Amino acid sequence: MKPGLDQYYQPSPGTVGQLLDNEAVLLRPGAGKVSVLNDVGARIWQLADGTRSIREIAMAITQEFRVDQRQAQADTIEFIELLVQKGILVAVDPPRA
Repeated sequence: MKPGLDQYYQPSPGTVGQLLDNEAVLLRPGAGKVSVLNDVGARIWQLADGTRSIREIAMAITQEFRVDQRQAQADTIEFIELLVQKGILVAVDPPRA
């Protein structure tokens, strides 16, 4: 199922990440996998902390990287879907107000 704009995600248990300059290095010790994310990917991963919806993450990307909102939303959904497939992010319930 494709992530929707009003869904929330956070790093999966066991995923360890480190920001280096504008990139992120992610380690999943249980899977023996390492992923390196570019500046935009690193920012999406950083914002996906369970407190922001995909819509909110895409809005931040729109503002910070000065890109079209529709394109940012589509790219954010696609990227989060990829991170979910790799076991880096998991869906969570929206935070309570």
